[in-house]
Amino acid sequence: MAVVTEPAPGVHRLVLPLGIHGVPSVNGWLLRDGDAGGDVLIDCGIAVGPDATSEITEALQRCGSAIERIATLVGTHAHIDHFGLAGEVVRRSGGELWMHAATRLDLDKYADPDEAVDRRTLMLADHGLYGEELTSASEGLRDWMPVMPSIGQPTRLLEGGERLSVGGRSWEVVHTPGHSPGHVCLWSAAEGVLCSGDHL
Repeated sequence: MAVVTEPAPGVHRLVLPLGIHGVPSVNGWLLRDGDAGGDVLIDCGIAVGPDATSEITEALQRCGSAIERIATLVGTHAHIDHFGLAGEVVRRSGGELWMHAATRLDLDKYADPDEAVDRRTLMLADHGLYGEELTSASEGLRDWMPVMPSIGQPTRLLEGGERLSVGGRSWEVVHTPGHSPGHVCLWSAAEGVLCSGDHL
């Protein structure tokens, strides 16, 4: 079950269950826009349970929101644990999916997972892995693919520096490559609040 907290007024942390590869959870963030219906979701987790969206649906309801209220889904990066439900959230909400332009490097592997596994196997073998360790490290993508019902396609490509206003706050998109080439964070300078994805 998702855990929901409100570290700042209108900023909700959604701790969503994963349970794959020993990773218990992932953080999503909901920025509420009051009664205006233009909520912003930052990261959305994966498909869990018989209804792929049951966990995110319940978490949003506990914040007074719903998938249908999401005007914008910001993907911090395109790793499946943060992004697996993006296609479904956008389909059901009719909202936009914002991701950095460099996200294409991650998205391409989902279109052809076998080729991505082959490339990863060769790269890891070149770096000295072999045997069972090589197989385990190379083929993890195949375990993750079933928890991504569809591949979300960005409707707006970001460069960094873009701003959005929600819930009376101004947020800036900050490009933070490293964990992923297209990783972004959202930063509210006025209140010192950062939604950081997997960036430390």
